Amino acid sequence: MSQYAFCPGSFNVSLEGTDTWRTAYWEITDMKFAGVNQGPQAAARFWLGDKIYFTRVRYAVIRPCGPQAGVNLLEECKPPVPSLAIRTSGKDSVEVYWSVKLEGWTLEESSDVTDPNSWSAVATQPVVENDQNVVKLSVGTGARFFRLIQ
Repeated sequence: MSQYAFCPGSFNVSLEGTDTWRTAYWEITDMKFAGVNQGPQAAARFWLGDKIYFTRVRYAVIRPCGPQAGVNLLEECKPPVPSLAIRTSGKDSVEVYWSVKLEGWTLEESSDVTDPNSWSAVATQPVVENDQNVVKLSVGTGARFFRLIQ
């Protein structure tokens, strides 16, 4: 009897010290089910080395053909993709904004993107406007770069 394991690349969710339920999402492409009489429970197996509790496990098949071809039935479970936008706000300021759905993300800035140690958290706290976190900043001089980090 063969045993298989799949460990996708980047679905890690930090659990240590959070005291909150966390969500992980990943997709396994080109999965093949060998054998017959495979029940729905055959697609997911979990091995844990310690006490980790699940409240819900959901999975769906993205079918290659038929009326549901290419439809991800769990699309709403995907975590939001972090993206920033910027707009001018008057003559001397800009607004950096991102979706409020990105909980736990921090806005950082740097004047030198090539130096990984130059990033620091933006001191101004975001204000929620129309489902967006908005940080208003003065333009100042020189280049500034922004990123979201979790």
